[in-house]
Amino acid sequence: PGGGWQGYDATDVREAFGQQAALDHGWAVATLRYRVAAPGTGVTAREQSHDVDAALAWIRSAGPSVGLSSRVVASGHSAGAHLLALATARARREHQPEAVVLISGVYDFEPDVASAPMLAPVLGSALGCSPGTCDATDLLPATFADAADAPVTIVHGADDVVTPVSGATRYATAATAAGVRIVDGDGHLGPRLAEVVRRALAAATRSTAA
Repeated sequence: PGGGWQGYDATDVREAFGQQAALDHGWAVATLRYRVAAPGTGVTAREQSHDVDAALAWIRSAGPSVGLSSRVVASGHSAGAHLLALATARARREHQPEAVVLISGVYDFEPDVASAPMLAPVLGSALGCSPGTCDATDLLPATFADAADAPVTIVHGADDVVTPVSGATRYATAATAAGVRIVDGDGHLGPRLAEVVRRALAAATRSTAA
């Protein structure tokens, strides 16, 4: 889930993107949680990304013992998309999912803030500094992305005013394994976007089962 790195409630995302439909198709679903970067916690996106790293490693190593498949499709929304993109790009090959679907994410800090100024305060908390005033290259997914990474599908609303679509297209260029689906007439989280995400998740799941 997202929540601007500072908090999250996975309920809306699970319902919008069809968790129940996935369960009805016999797919196991796990929701990853990470520490929040709320003011005063001392937690930044660095710690959060390590939480996601650890969760992906656990799913690979221990997931089958609790009924999770050894074939993994991972997805994240908003801040969750950023953390998942970062974690999967830098993960060891044996911990990477078979496929990744990123939704409405933040991938490039300074240009994204220039396009969506409302991001500045939450990014400041997540990075531990104001964007552009410190070196945060270790938190940019593009720093680690390469063509050998798991196949990535990026879904983004064309009218998103929370996380600008320009960041998604720039990240797709850097991550050569990525494809982008821009959803006209929708923003950060809406019905058109959700339908495209459901189709992307279904296609990714079918491809990993083949």
